[in-house]
Amino acid sequence: MRTSRRAICALQRGASIPYQTRFIQTSARRQFEPVVVKAETPDPQLGSYPQLEGTSNQERRPKGWWDNQYRREFGETLHEEDEALNMFSPDLPHTNIEPRSALAQAGVAFAVLGGIMGLLAYTRPTPPAEKRSFPRDGLVNELGGWDVHKVSRLFSFLSISMKTE
Repeated sequence: MRTSRRAICALQRGASIPYQTRFIQTSARRQFEPVVVKAETPDPQLGSYPQLEGTSNQERRPKGWWDNQYRREFGETLHEEDEALNMFSPDLPHTNIEPRSALAQAGVAFAVLGGIMGLLAYTRPTPPAEKRSFPRDGLVNELGGWDVHKVSRLFSFLSISMKTE
């Protein structure tokens, strides 16, 4: 029943190549990964256009092409789903990087970035002007003095005055 539903969905969206999906269990969520399977029957919508194998251009060698950006030769026939198979399509899921290695690489990148930022903060030049200074101990009395507990005294005064009423 499940495969027939998938085949009907593939036909409804007009896919020329039937898709199989396999489940990948991850710690956060369940996701689908499409696997392209070679079609047994030719696509009637293509007409005389050649049916090419659906391989991503990301799997081709990086150098030696007429167009190095798209990795194709001059006059090469494009696949019917070229926009999904070219270099600007989503990256192929490679499993050659382990999570430990990815975390180590990210840690090194953040350490280098933090080191550069620390070095820039340490070697910051002094400003060309002198810092502002005020007379009479920095205007302590004019700005209210050094007493930190003025607010708590105010609240204690208010609480005492409220109790007497």
